[in-house]
Formats: sequence, structure tokens, C-alpha cells
Amino acid sequence: MKNKTKNTPTPSPRPIHLIPLILIPLLLPACTPASAQPIPQETQETQEIQEPITSSPSTQPANEITLPNPMEEMSDIMELQSALSFTMLDLPAYYAEEDPHYYIIDGTLGEIQCKVAGRDVVIRQQEGSGDITGWYDVAYKELEYDGMPCHYGKSDDTFIAWWEDADYSYAVTVTGINENDFINEYIYELSQMSQRNYLEQIGFERTYPGTTPREDTKQLEEELGIAILELPEGYDHFEPVYFGITDDTESGFISYKCGLVYTSIDLITGRQRETEFDDEEFQTVEHNGINVEIAQMTGPSEGVIVSEWSDGACCYTMITSHLELDEVNAILELLTASGGE
Repeated sequence: MKNKTKNTPTPSPRPIHLIPLILIPLLLPACTPASAQPIPQETQETQEIQEPITSSPSTQPANEITLPNPMEEMSDIMELQSALSFTMLDLPAYYAEEDPHYYIIDGTLGEIQCKVAGRDVVIRQQEGSGDITGWYDVAYKELEYDGMPCHYGKSDDTFIAWWEDADYSYAVTVTGINENDFINEYIYELSQMSQRNYLEQIGFERTYPGTTPREDTKQLEEELGIAILELPEGYDHFEPVYFGITDDTESGFISYKCGLVYTSIDLITGRQRETEFDDEEFQTVEHNGINVEIAQMTGPSEGVIVSEWSDGACCYTMITSHLELDEVNAILELLTASGGE
């Protein structure tokens, strides 16, 4: 991927309707030569307005979005989210975005501009409903994921999509991409992430159905009478965001996230083995003399890796989202070395 030189978009000027200069002499008194007549005041003012505009024309294509004012740049996504008071949809780390810029438009619409694999990517989010792409005269098709309709279309070499989820509207545009990749890499991925972001905002209790929340690890251990598995030292960049007890197996449940909500690790400790992943295809990997069963999910759950093992006293399950397999195995090596403590 190539670095992108920062270029804050320049709003396209509104067209100013002038009386064609060739008609001005016809509108003046016939007895007076056109060259001797003073330029009407309105025309003079219009020329003064036009002058700075013509010296610095807009660099945007004619069919591209015209951004309203004010358009204020933020230093990073945290400042953007703080100003907007909602979790802004963003690309996960594995997209390796480059040269990101963050903007607030009209005080309510968040926008992220970046490059991914040399392509220009723009993501927008705003509280409310409707099309916020800023692109017009686009013939949209409709897709549906998990009952949520997504609208997408194309203009020249750019694909555009928008959808609504709960209290927000979202939009993404990508240049130089084919239709299939746009659907799979952007519409599907980002629409899934928008659902997770919303769940985070309304409370983690609703993010983890089938669990009952608790205060912390100590409360879990006191109630269940077992040592609860936690992330080892060196993973302080993962923050515990939810503690609970599973309703079916009465196991201890801790969920960690790293930065954005879709990079996560869930750890489950119980006396019974979790059965919800029985249909997955597991492979056995040995860590510290313990056989760990690992399954890499596909389809709608692609990017999720499930690991299961037992030390004879307890059964353990680790569910990671958007971590590479090498990283998962590194964590397993540390967890199994600790004997599940």
C-alpha cells in the first residue's frame, strides 16, 4: 500500500448564474455604446466573488460528493468519537489502513478517509436514517445480511454502499475495487461491525446473550468455587469489558477487547465442556503436553478461532475474533503453561 498525501477535500462552489456578457449591450440604452456604460453593481460584486474561486478550483470530480461546511478535522478516532458521542465505525486493524484522516461534517456526521491496498476508502456514520453517502444519481441494488438491507451501486470506478442499523446510518465508498470484493470485504464486514458497535453502546449485557453479568473475576471465583482463567501477563493491551456466568453450563465468562470492539478474546472456565461449537471442524495442537482442539470458523463467522482444552479439573474455551492463528497459539502456550490459572 502506498502512503496518501493529506488532501483535505475542498467543497465545490455553488454555480453563480450571470447574465451572459454578450447580452449586456442589448440590455443597455441603444444610444450609448456598450463600452462606455458602467458595469452594473451586481455584476461587479459577482466578479469579486468569482475571482478567488477561479484562482483555486475544486479538485473533486464533478460527480463526487460535495462536502458541506463546516468540515472539521480531528486528530484521531478517539477525538472524533468523543465529539460525536458515539462509537464510530472503522476498519479493523488487519485491513492495514494507511494515512487515515478523521472529520466531523456539520457537527453530526463522522467521516474517515484512508487508503487500503492503494484504494481510496471513505466511511461515514451519522445518527438518524437515510442515505448519507453524498453521491447522487446512483442506481442502487439491494442486499440483505441478517435481515438488514444494504444498498450499493457504482459510479465510474467507485462502489458506494449505505445501510441503516438501529439508530444510525452508515456509508462506505471504495475506488478501484471489483463488485465481489466490495461486497465481501466492505459491505458484509462493515455491516456486521456496525451491529457490534451498537451493541457496545447499549450495554455489554445485551452483547452476550445466554450469560448473566457479574462484577469481576473475584465474584466469579467466589460464586463458582473455581479458579477463573484470565489472560496472561503481556496482554495488558486487552481490556476486560464483561464478566458473566453462562446460563447453560454455569461457567465463568470474561470478554476482553483491544481497541475496537471486533478485536476480542473471550475466555470460559467451567466444570463442563461447552457444546455450542460441536459442529465445527477441530484440529488437535499440543501445548505444554496438553491437547488443544482448535477450529477456524468460516462463512459469517470468518475471523473467529475457537480453542478448547481441559486440565482434568476444569474445561476451558478461548474464542478470539480477528487474531492471527500464530497469535492464538502464542496465547495458548502461555495459558496452558500456567495450568489454567
